[in-house]
Amino acid sequence: MLAHALALTTLTLAAAAPRLEAAVAVGAGYDSNLNNAAGPSAAVGSGFTALRASGGASLDVGEATSLYGGLRLELERYQDVSDLTTGRAGLEAALVQELGRKWSITLAPSAAAIRVGDSARDATLLAAQATLRVKPVRDLALRAFYGHTSRQARDAVFSAERDRLGGSVEWRVSEGSYLTLAYAVERGDEVFYRSTSGGSVPMMGGRMVSLFGRNEEAFRAPATSQLFTPSLELGLGGGVHLLASYDLRLVRSDVADFPTHSVFVGLGVRR
Repeated sequence: MLAHALALTTLTLAAAAPRLEAAVAVGAGYDSNLNNAAGPSAAVGSGFTALRASGGASLDVGEATSLYGGLRLELERYQDVSDLTTGRAGLEAALVQELGRKWSITLAPSAAAIRVGDSARDATLLAAQATLRVKPVRDLALRAFYGHTSRQARDAVFSAERDRLGGSVEWRVSEGSYLTLAYAVERGDEVFYRSTSGGSVPMMGGRMVSLFGRNEEAFRAPATSQLFTPSLELGLGGGVHLLASYDLRLVRSDVADFPTHSVFVGLGVRR
């Protein structure tokens, strides 16, 4: 009886032991419209390099429930607009609840400190997202999500409150390889820029900047964006994978309507 109880206790502790997880990716890309310009002739683009790393632990707290907690670090360096180079360090968590064999829901809060080349853009970020996933077949996952982000910057011009609603289709092409198509609608604050030449009067709450090679005023206004993101993760074995993504963002506002294009290619390792 005692031996049976000890064996049962050992199995329970083993099942409850946290699983360590870590991932890192490095790569490069290009963003076509960093200054949110309405026309292509006025748009300022730049190449960038990126480092993204995360690590944490997940724990099963029931037959259908798991928890995750960890750290995330990100660095993006813009070659042509150094004032937009950004470093981010934060905490993230997730509660995953399986709803039968095919359905699950994930609640994921996060918090981060952001440091930017232009210190007026330094900020704290609080975010939360709820995701509903269904797998109609083994290699296909459909997701719907809603998220809210609150960015509080040193200068209020660069602060933002944003809501995002969207979904994605993910197909596991082969072991370790995934093809994903995501779409989202986002509403919230955007930063726009206008020339101060010709004696224009600064707006209330605006900020003078010159990061795009000319004197401009940065100001904040509400906008609605549509985002289309196809991406590919190609497994190379041993947890190593190639990453490729393309982002098309269509922004509509009373100030300006404009598109932005962004591409990224990188190499990642996941354990």
